[in-house]
Amino acid sequence: MAATQLTSSPVTVSARSFSELRYASIKPLGDLVLVKIKEAEEKTYYGRLEHAGTEVEFNGEKHLILKEDDIVGLLETEDIKDLKPLNDRVFIKVAEAEEKTAGGLLLTETTKEKPSIGTVIAVGPGTLDEEGKVQPLSISIGSTVLILEDGGPPRAPPASKEVVEKLPVIVFSEEMLKTLGADVECCIRKENLDEHNSCPICRHALPTDDQKYESWKEREKEAIDKIFKDDASEEKGERARMASFIGAMAVADLVKSTLGPKGMDKILQSTGRGHSVTVTNDGATILKSLHIDNPAAKVLVDISKVQDDEVGDGTTSVVVLAGELLREAEKLVTSKIHPMTIIAGYRMAAECARDALLKRVIDNKENAEKFRSDLMKIAMTTLCSKILSQDKEHFAEMAVDAVFRLKGSTNLEAIQIIKKPGGSLRDSFLDEGFILDKKIGIGQPKRIENAKILVANTAMDTDKVKIYGARVRVDSMTKVAQIEGAEKEKMKDKVNKILAHGINCFVNRQLIYNFPEELFADAGVLAIEHADFEGIERLGLVTGGEIASTFDNPESVKLGHCKLIEEIMIGEDKLIHFSGVEMGQACSIVLRGASHHVLDEAERSLHDALCVLSQTVNDSRVLLGGGWPEMVMAKEVDELARKTAGKKSHAIEAFSRALVAIPTKIADNAGLDSAELVAQLRAEHHTEGCNAGIDVISGAVGDMEERGIYEAFKVKQAVLLSATEAAEMILRVDEIITCAPRRREDRM
Repeated sequence: MAATQLTSSPVTVSARSFSELRYASIKPLGDLVLVKIKEAEEKTYYGRLEHAGTEVEFNGEKHLILKEDDIVGLLETEDIKDLKPLNDRVFIKVAEAEEKTAGGLLLTETTKEKPSIGTVIAVGPGTLDEEGKVQPLSISIGSTVLILEDGGPPRAPPASKEVVEKLPVIVFSEEMLKTLGADVECCIRKENLDEHNSCPICRHALPTDDQKYESWKEREKEAIDKIFKDDASEEKGERARMASFIGAMAVADLVKSTLGPKGMDKILQSTGRGHSVTVTNDGATILKSLHIDNPAAKVLVDISKVQDDEVGDGTTSVVVLAGELLREAEKLVTSKIHPMTIIAGYRMAAECARDALLKRVIDNKENAEKFRSDLMKIAMTTLCSKILSQDKEHFAEMAVDAVFRLKGSTNLEAIQIIKKPGGSLRDSFLDEGFILDKKIGIGQPKRIENAKILVANTAMDTDKVKIYGARVRVDSMTKVAQIEGAEKEKMKDKVNKILAHGINCFVNRQLIYNFPEELFADAGVLAIEHADFEGIERLGLVTGGEIASTFDNPESVKLGHCKLIEEIMIGEDKLIHFSGVEMGQACSIVLRGASHHVLDEAERSLHDALCVLSQTVNDSRVLLGGGWPEMVMAKEVDELARKTAGKKSHAIEAFSRALVAIPTKIADNAGLDSAELVAQLRAEHHTEGCNAGIDVISGAVGDMEERGIYEAFKVKQAVLLSATEAAEMILRVDEIITCAPRRREDRM
């Protein structure tokens, strides 16, 4: 920081601009008031006048712009006793501070105590109640009152004269101001240091000659240091904000190359046992696999998870948009625009963008044929950026058929996805009913009609002695045979209780040992063992049954039903097929593919499409895709920025630039000239009713309606609002406190 002397005045010197300010007139806005300052005879403790507003020089005289609330009273004459306080304010004459101690010792200005007693000179009219009536104050003129001392931080005094004298002085001429430009070293006018001890640009504080203020600063620093225990740290102000920005933008940069139909995949390799490998371009899957320390980056990971849970798609878009909003916010903060001003502008822009989309939505809910066509287009657009893009029509048809079977429900548990390596993705198919990935045991019936199914989670292996942690001593093998016989009788009783339910199919979560399996086979009951927990839960759901663990009261157990149970072959594997289940909307999608990696990614892709379609069935509003929504929103937001006064307009413009970053990144990931395509899109969208978007297949701007590129309105709305809220949350951060885990106390 350097002090500055000017050869000509008045000139304002800052790190970014040098300009001579001349005003023809000043018109206060909102609740601001313009006040002409009279020459004051009295000054504050630090030898200067203190104002809550902004000083301006107008027509050679000093004026002050301040809020109406900062005006404390009306002075109709030159006598201060005639001051009329406003509202609930009270004018008090304070007692004089003691000049001497009781022993006659003289006190200096810094050692005198603040007066705490005063006499009321004037009283304001009072405050308005809810009905608009004035409620007078309980204090009257002439009352002696006790005044609380001001416990807040003291105002910063002028900088130390000795320190100021040692600062390097830069003398600016008019020619120098014109040639230096915006990259000049941070500097302030030397006169400013006579009033404050800090630079108005970089806020660097200089030492002062005021011992009272310096001791207060030292006490504050010591108090803060004592708050945190060992291994704790904090970052404040600009450092904290920049750490948040950098962490969030790093996460956005990590996944932005996966955005769009031509997005690239990531290989995620585990460092644990087995070193499992996942190949994916799904934003939520990538971010869930990462261990992130930066708190702001974790916010973006969370919104990606929520986006995946809520609507299934847009997990990458929401992170990229939030990252771009923060990138633009960083530039505004660097330009000395307050974060709360940026947040206010972002909120206005988000609302404007959402309204712009609402004006252009398409809703064909009443026309079944057009609505199915919309769902097909949405499914194909969703699958375009996935591994299933080559067979998107085939899988879109499967997904739409499966979702229509749900009859408006968003419960995807009724749709079973089974992965079987072998064949190609094209061999995948949709099957009515439920498929359980188990084989029918030897001696069991292979086909059962009008099945009554008992779904259970119980131990069926007690035909062997299992007494853990204990020893049984016998004096002969006869006694061992007796123990085993007793166990078999116990198991036989349990099987008889199960058979008393009148079932012909028993599905158990746990193992079924040989003896009970023989008993079930003899009774003509199909016994299926060791079904995975997710499988039997879904089986119970689709057949209308409940999972049971006790069998003493058959009337309290709810059985499942289906028309036919049979064994089927998929590839070289045998599976059990339940058709005609009680939940008619149940179905199974069998995925075929070259490897487990391909099948895992295909399942994630198909799940995203199913989520989007199930949400669209409930909220049938759709939009065009291919960057069209972002350009529509950006156009409306730009118009809002031109109509908005003040610094908020900069934030609104920044929001528009962040929106345009989405189609820009889609074009970049496809290897196209994004600058040229986005410029063409801007020009196209100035035409009324424009449907232009980026067609990455042809590599040019095209009509999205003709190309059938559609997206769900609910997805775009969730991306817009979630990204804005995440950016707002990170912008509010001004301090990061990192604490070590609390150590366990040694109680020995």
